[in-house]
Amino acid sequence: MFPAAITISSLLAALAPSSFWGFILYIALIMDVLTMLLQKESNLMLTIFLAISILAAFLDELGLNASNSQLDIGTGIFKQVMTTDGSSFANWMIGVLMVVLPMVVVGMTTAPKSRVPGILAVIAAALYVFGRWVVLQILHGQLV
Repeated sequence: MFPAAITISSLLAALAPSSFWGFILYIALIMDVLTMLLQKESNLMLTIFLAISILAAFLDELGLNASNSQLDIGTGIFKQVMTTDGSSFANWMIGVLMVVLPMVVVGMTTAPKSRVPGILAVIAAALYVFGRWVVLQILHGQLV
């Protein structure tokens, strides 16, 4: 089944930060963009790594077909594949991309002034991924 009609207003409503974790995610996203802009010379690999991290943050914020999302993108296997509700394996892998790729960029960059926002992006993304995971485990009663 193909996606249902998605409007710009529903996308913007889904991208609005609705909790503490949404704000932490946007801090990581803004730091990724700032790291990309502060690169003194063009390096395609670093730019691609940061672009993947930014895209992963947007995908996680959209929370496609999560229980409280405003988006409805279809039914069947398409809906199951695109669900990132905070407890799925896909959501964990998106979080890993948001943490690891900026860390690689910080280690490989030759621009010293882009390291600080890169490190802040890694810290914010790690806080987002692991903090949200711990809170989900506590809410579901699985963490002792």
